[in-house]
Amino acid sequence: MTRHWSPRLHAYAVLAALALLLGAGLQRPELVALATPLALALLVGVAVAGAPELRAEASIDDVELVEGETTHLRVQAAASQRLDRLEAVVEPEPCLTAADPHGCAAVGAVAATAPAERSVELAVPLEAARWGLPRRPAVVLRWRDVAGLATVEQRLPPGPRLRVRPALEPLPQLVRPADVAALAGGERSRASGSGIEVAELRPWQPGDRLRDVSWRASARRGGHWVVTRHPERNADVVLLVDDVPDRATAVVRAAASLAQGHLAARDRVGLLGAGGTLRWVRPGAGRRQAERLTDALLHADSDDRRARLPIAPEDLAAAGVLPSRALVLAVTTYTDATARAAIHALHGRRADLALLAVDLPADRSGPGAPGEHGERSERVAARVRAGEREAELVRLSAGGTAVARWDGSEPLAGPVAELAQRRGAVRQLPAGLA
Repeated sequence: MTRHWSPRLHAYAVLAALALLLGAGLQRPELVALATPLALALLVGVAVAGAPELRAEASIDDVELVEGETTHLRVQAAASQRLDRLEAVVEPEPCLTAADPHGCAAVGAVAATAPAERSVELAVPLEAARWGLPRRPAVVLRWRDVAGLATVEQRLPPGPRLRVRPALEPLPQLVRPADVAALAGGERSRASGSGIEVAELRPWQPGDRLRDVSWRASARRGGHWVVTRHPERNADVVLLVDDVPDRATAVVRAAASLAQGHLAARDRVGLLGAGGTLRWVRPGAGRRQAERLTDALLHADSDDRRARLPIAPEDLAAAGVLPSRALVLAVTTYTDATARAAIHALHGRRADLALLAVDLPADRSGPGAPGEHGERSERVAARVRAGEREAELVRLSAGGTAVARWDGSEPLAGPVAELAQRRGAVRQLPAGLA
């Protein structure tokens, strides 16, 4: 515990001493009478300003949250006397904001006053404003004495980390790969086999199964006719995302939504984080893989889940790390050099690549004042980088890689559907034009 004396105590002491000195020096008894109650108030206030024996602990209702959800931070305190002047102040924590109806969220902290009891419990509402791995916020308990001359503080340190998952957006349409794998899934294979969707109706050939014979078509056309179907197979999808601390929040939301959509379609989904070095999560399926991808997107520390690749981004396509028929979905701001090098390497190798470019918030500030040469130069440099980024995206699109743009404010389903349509148009072009 830490005790702080109020500025009122120093003011009372200065006024009482000054009145006593002036009264004794000027022989004015009224000044001495004025100083007497101030001196008595100081003596009584210091005598009764005893700190209570406070025992407190903090807990939080939920350790797993989704962006936008609200939880409660609960502080349980017990003392040897009534806690009618006890309040709890929650220190600000990244990713969490105060969900207090009285407007305390503007300052980043919440204050709650305890009732006049010896054992109290305070509940402070907190809202998960952004994905991440924040700690349970620290709490400062403050108790004031009756006279208001002393304040006793006790700080409860931050607790274990919470997991705030990114909010997922529904995707009615996914980006289809150019080829599929051998396991059962939700993608239609171009080969013929056991499936639901009809491929063709053709005459019977030696080796065809009896169950594939269409007796109605055979009776109408004469002879034996066989119905072939397209089997449903899964796909290998690798998400290439920015793996840098200052990446756009929309990148994580888009990657998490795409991963959830492809996992629901029974695809095998992996993650490739590009930020200085390459970090790799092997493709997999199921709920456990969804947890691995979530941990990787939230920058959780796990060596086996986010293995570091000892290769250069330029050698990614030739190193044999990615599955041979994998669809690489690049969800990136296209500002990191490692991500750009990996995308160019995959594009040069004619890999199955699609790019969702997440636009960063534009700098809408006007021209600087005559003396602000540094700010003007930074804005000019930002415009030059934005122009180079646009030129590279146009070259990738002209070279056959489907590119779609997303600013993070509109629903993600629109850009994903646009990306799927552009991939269909690209695959229909001749190889020499694509």
